[in-house]
Amino acid sequence: MPAGERFSVSKLPALLKNPALIALYVVTVCMATGYYTGYSYIEPFMQQVGGVESSVVTLSLAVFGVMGLMGSWLFGRPFDGHRLSFLTVTLAGVAVALLPMQASAATIATVFAMCALWGCCGTAFNVAFQAELIKYTSEYESTVAMSIFSGLFNLGIGTGSAVGGVVVSSIGIACVATWVAPSPPLARRWR
Repeated sequence: MPAGERFSVSKLPALLKNPALIALYVVTVCMATGYYTGYSYIEPFMQQVGGVESSVVTLSLAVFGVMGLMGSWLFGRPFDGHRLSFLTVTLAGVAVALLPMQASAATIATVFAMCALWGCCGTAFNVAFQAELIKYTSEYESTVAMSIFSGLFNLGIGTGSAVGGVVVSSIGIACVATWVAPSPPLARRWR
């Protein structure tokens, strides 16, 4: 491919004045922080609150990963014709998966459903937002804009992991999603 126009540091302020790009960045940081806050305590939550055995935790995380692949596949299908609704569904899907975590510990099927929805929508969000970023930048700006996106996503990972660590070590894993009436651990219900 022929070399495109060079991007210089002097062009960075103009890039950061793009309102669509700034909105994508803000949502990305918030989404990655929330996503990785929950992800950092999913294993201890399932074991300590849900009473799920280690083998079921491993299987549910495998479901999470496989559904992430499904999210990438889904992105390739309806995204181009339904961008805004696709983005809305992916963001809402992660929230729907995370908000009722306490209730999701009710059965193994609901644990798998939570992990499936979370994995699928989380991955679909990531690829869809990258596509949006490319849409709102010029060809010579897109590599720099994508680098900023990647850095902000990693900031969200680190921040989310730190918040999740505080939740687990200071507040307590049992406090996660306590707005729902606590349910007895799976281990007691499945014996």
